[in-house]
Amino acid sequence: MEQEGLEQRLRRLEDIEEIKKLKARYCEACDGGWDGRASHNIDKIVALFTEDAVWDGGVYGRREGRAALRDYYQRNPEVPFAFHLLTNPIIEVNGDRATGNWHLLILLTQADQSSMLIGGVFEDEYARTAKGWRIKYSRFSLALHSPHQGSWSAPASAARS
Repeated sequence: MEQEGLEQRLRRLEDIEEIKKLKARYCEACDGGWDGRASHNIDKIVALFTEDAVWDGGVYGRREGRAALRDYYQRNPEVPFAFHLLTNPIIEVNGDRATGNWHLLILLTQADQSSMLIGGVFEDEYARTAKGWRIKYSRFSLALHSPHQGSWSAPASAARS
């Protein structure tokens, strides 16, 4: 097995960083509900996926293609508050393809004002495109789902700033 050259190692590290940013942008586009910011920026979410992407949310359903993703988020009831926390990234790059594994916690308030904590694992596949790395396949496995009494809210001091 040939030793990987410095240029290839650098490109792999840069690719890993770009994939981390891609997944963070997905969470950022889903989040909101504070400081006047609405949750779920549909255009930003959809743009992060390939045209033929598959989003498999397990108990939350499966969507195939950008049009199905857009339709899902447009039909999804308004989410007044969403806060995604990603941890433990394991990203493997192989040329123009990559895989990623992430732990996820979501603090969520639904349209009926009920709040919950959701936790699970994302297993993703990524593809390098002319516009950079995009999500080709994303599978979410639910690990926990727990109601939260009350609603998530920003501290009073932050709301006044």
